Amino acid sequence: DMDDHAYLHPPSTLNHPPDFQPTSTNTTTTTTPTPQSNFITSLGLLLSWSCCLLYLSSRIPQILKNYTRKSVDGLSIHMFLFAALGNLTYAWSIMAAGSSIAENERGRFMASALPFLLGSVGTLTSDMTVFGQHFWYAKREI
Repeated sequence: DMDDHAYLHPPSTLNHPPDFQPTSTNTTTTTTPTPQSNFITSLGLLLSWSCCLLYLSSRIPQILKNYTRKSVDGLSIHMFLFAALGNLTYAWSIMAAGSSIAENERGRFMASALPFLLGSVGTLTSDMTVFGQHFWYAKREI
């Protein structure tokens, strides 16, 4: 019975950014966005881009502090390692989810996922800077 295996087919919005709603070609009815749904979508977009900017700038104070001190004393490199791995797997999960979406919807999905991708991949570049500082300053202290 097909219903016994329904759990194998998760909802189509699983792992999709909050403002992405796949369209269905199997329906004959269309819905008109309400002012409330437009507001919620706009708020979600504003919050996702705000989060992206905050997340991208989150490593800058630590990078500047390390540079000023010419040291990474007291910094947990393991915390940065796990944060970088988390960002990497998060970006991969978005890309994997995007590849499972119908080709005609993929562009819309990726556009709605852009602040999440930029936030995670962009922060990886900052993490690489911290790793570089860790190895550079550790070598100088020997």
